[in-house]
Amino acid sequence: MSNSIKAVFFDIDGTLIDHNGGPYKDDLLAMEEAVSKGHHLFLNTGRSFANIPDRLLDLPFWNGIGAGGGAHALIKESGASKPLYKTIYHKWVNENLLCKLCDWYLKSDKCFIIEGEKECYIINPYERHLKNNRLIKITRSDDLLTKYPGDYITKMTILGGVSKEDRIFLEEYFHINIFPDYAETIIKGEDKGKVMGIILDSFGIERENSIALGDGVNDIDMLRFAGLGVAMGNASEDVKTVAAYTVNNCGEGGAAELLKRFVFNVSL
Repeated sequence: MSNSIKAVFFDIDGTLIDHNGGPYKDDLLAMEEAVSKGHHLFLNTGRSFANIPDRLLDLPFWNGIGAGGGAHALIKESGASKPLYKTIYHKWVNENLLCKLCDWYLKSDKCFIIEGEKECYIINPYERHLKNNRLIKITRSDDLLTKYPGDYITKMTILGGVSKEDRIFLEEYFHINIFPDYAETIIKGEDKGKVMGIILDSFGIERENSIALGDGVNDIDMLRFAGLGVAMGNASEDVKTVAAYTVNNCGEGGAAELLKRFVFNVSL
């Protein structure tokens, strides 16, 4: 990689935050230093825009965001006192398919989370979800058209496993990523590498000057696309196999290590 300004793309879950908390102090301090030196930082997440935690979204570091597993690209608007973002690329699930999905899971006992640009919705919530005011309960297949119209749904999450019947139904429209305790659907044709390219083009940054950091199977496309793909220490082996380097775990300075080694060129 050249010594010019870098564009660094961070996954969220397992990279910047985990079940213990985050974002972590060491990572935040390194990000602040990177921005002060003129580098560009971006989020690139499987979460929809509405499902990004405020504690991350409100940080002043991000020049843009890839959301919904690549289905949504946003860049920060200049001049605002609080970070505001405008959409430059967006794909979403059409209304007819939304009704089919809701009908399918309303007839199931599985928890189904529907992630949009504005809000997040849920079918068959677990007990722990009932106090989550950010999740709006869906009770009819047409609720997203009648009660909550105008949102743009980019991603769904399924808890309780994906059956053979689920796969047959979903794989016509989505790519399915399986994780230990959940599965996510990504709109076919969209991925984190593709959205990286869209964001880089909008900033006029060469691909060779991009770095991506992630831990999960949905990060593989962006690690392959980036000029330098780096895996978290807690990443799955599939991710580590495609990464050029591995850094420390989430919560143990992994993101800070990436910035020090590959942006600040500090020997560790």
